[in-house]
Amino acid sequence: MWRNFLSSLFLAFSVAGTFDEFPSKDTNIKCPSINEETERLHPPKFRGVWTSSRCEIRPGPEFLVRKYIFRRKKFKLHQFYYFDAQCTRPKYGITAEGSIKVQQMSWVVRGGAESEYRLYNVTINPYNKHFARKLSKRIKMYCKSLHGITVKRYRKYKIFNFPRKFQKSKDFDCTGLLSLSFHELQLLKVELKKTTNFNKHNSYLNDNKISRYEKPTRLLYLGNIHTDIKQRSTYRPYSYQTPLKKGNTRDCKICRKIKKSNEFKPPRLDKNRNQRRTFIDGYWSSKGCETRSYGQFLKRSLLFHANGVSWEGIYNFYRDPDCNHGSLSVHVSGGYLKERESRIIAGASDYKFNLTQMSVIPRDYFTTDTLNHARNNSCGIIGTWKIDSAQSVVRTKGCDILGLHVPTTEFEIIKLEQRQVDDVLLVGERPTDGKSLSGPSTRPTSFQPPLVRCMIERNNNELPDF
Repeated sequence: MWRNFLSSLFLAFSVAGTFDEFPSKDTNIKCPSINEETERLHPPKFRGVWTSSRCEIRPGPEFLVRKYIFRRKKFKLHQFYYFDAQCTRPKYGITAEGSIKVQQMSWVVRGGAESEYRLYNVTINPYNKHFARKLSKRIKMYCKSLHGITVKRYRKYKIFNFPRKFQKSKDFDCTGLLSLSFHELQLLKVELKKTTNFNKHNSYLNDNKISRYEKPTRLLYLGNIHTDIKQRSTYRPYSYQTPLKKGNTRDCKICRKIKKSNEFKPPRLDKNRNQRRTFIDGYWSSKGCETRSYGQFLKRSLLFHANGVSWEGIYNFYRDPDCNHGSLSVHVSGGYLKERESRIIAGASDYKFNLTQMSVIPRDYFTTDTLNHARNNSCGIIGTWKIDSAQSVVRTKGCDILGLHVPTTEFEIIKLEQRQVDDVLLVGERPTDGKSLSGPSTRPTSFQPPLVRCMIERNNNELPDF
């Protein structure tokens, strides 16, 4: 089981710790305190209109925004695809209709709910004449049910039909034309999040009752999709995508714009003027508890030194969706090199990371016992592992039982953005099947949840006071 979710660099590491535990020899790291109250709704209540809050990037890459409507046990999903990473040039739209029923709380992904859905029909609406021509050619080659039609832009074409009872139409499935899958509906959760940023000037205002008067943001998390497009139709989700927000969320202009859109009027998002092309040096951390495959939960911390060539990382996995009960800690370090600007995602850059040092800290009895019974001394020294005690695994070239290897090289993609008042760092999404990023062809084409900047390391080692 360990190998399934601990097999690559940025996915593999788990830490049960706080900012104070980050090992920095001569650096005084200060981070803004983020107070985030989360309430998980059981059973999940997801009736209404939900939308993306920004242009989403899926593996491929695919650029899209989503508008999902749930009424009672029925759904209508709108997916708008684009040519660019800012979702300003519409390519085509997908509309899917069907029914959904929540079954039970998930046994694999704690905090989530499993559901079953039935798809009735799917339509495609091309918005670009060049894409319409390509779609016509693909239909002639792969979809006999639609053979003979000429595809034109801003016209709907049914590519999937599963008639309900008492309907006489024939069933057919041409969703394979675009490798479409809606299995994200098989895993879901709804959270209410109330976030307040505290600093030295306002941390005690109103006796810490600031958040009491804030209206919480409602978020809908749906299952992740496989990073390999060919495997999406058979993949059952074990983690989540970027959450959707209610279409009427007060502080989300993009949500309201997407809510007003329809199949013949795709939303065109404004260009983001806040894209950053500055250095990534500094300290970055997860905003909250992230979900990873096979029931693991993660917090990440990265430190890029001001010399522009070295980095450190701490990766925190937990056994609960609130990240309170840690299982394993891994501290890694090495070098990195910015190779060039990305050719497939505007505003992103291609990097190469070298990992040369690695220490492991078991955080519970189960993990400690597992490490003490590793075969052939393949993970440190057998019998010497203790809870909360660090041990280097460089001599054993990593920890085979956890799928960790050192030294290793991975090819990465990184994007730096400014969202509202925060700088955020986007690191490439790990392959769903756990394969390593050992070559340029395996470089990610989508991103993990954003990391927020906690500090900027100065050349004179003086850090800004947050």
